[in-house]
Amino acid sequence: MPKKPLKTTSKAERTKKNILDAATTEFSSKGFDGARIDEIAKRSKANKSMIYHYFDSKENLFTAVLENAYVGLREYQRDLSIVGLKPVDGMTKLTGYTYDAFMQMPDLIRLLNNENLHKGVHLRKSKNMREMYDPLLVNVGELLRHGVKEGVFRKNIDPVNLYISIASLVYHYVSNHHTLEVAVERELMSEERIAERREHVIDMVLSFCMTNRAVSATRKDFSNAL
Repeated sequence: MPKKPLKTTSKAERTKKNILDAATTEFSSKGFDGARIDEIAKRSKANKSMIYHYFDSKENLFTAVLENAYVGLREYQRDLSIVGLKPVDGMTKLTGYTYDAFMQMPDLIRLLNNENLHKGVHLRKSKNMREMYDPLLVNVGELLRHGVKEGVFRKNIDPVNLYISIASLVYHYVSNHHTLEVAVERELMSEERIAERREHVIDMVLSFCMTNRAVSATRKDFSNAL
């Protein structure tokens, strides 16, 4: 009988997805050192031989999990079209989408915390990271240049540093909220606090990017609308 490659491929992709999903849960809850392939096999209903067939080693599987998490982040931002928007609108959208993405992906936060303990050794093996980040950073750069041209953004803002700052404003909030709640005696992950923090982050980013003249004009327009 003739083979059906499409069905075979689909089954293989489902198996790999199940393994990655199970591995994400295992690695994000126990870290690289504490995670066990036996548990991943049990959770994914794939035997260990199948896991090693697709990923060769625990190290490669962890790298694949990290890449998959970043793909999820980029997919969450797939509707982020800032090209052609007015600079302030584009920066607001960029910041808000980034905030929402990290807020909805606690597994990514935990995975990255663990990978940083390993000094990024697994991500350095990835051949796809630059491909995922380059288009976004190019768009951020274009947005900044457009803002400078219109006189609403300051000159010489580095798009890489800016994106790192945007991500950090939400990353720290999510990753450290347990200890921060003790320190400041405030529940930080309620819907109200999350929404409040989102507006705070957007305001901070816009205040940093905009010229004094543009900030004054924006606040004046806001006051007139009240």
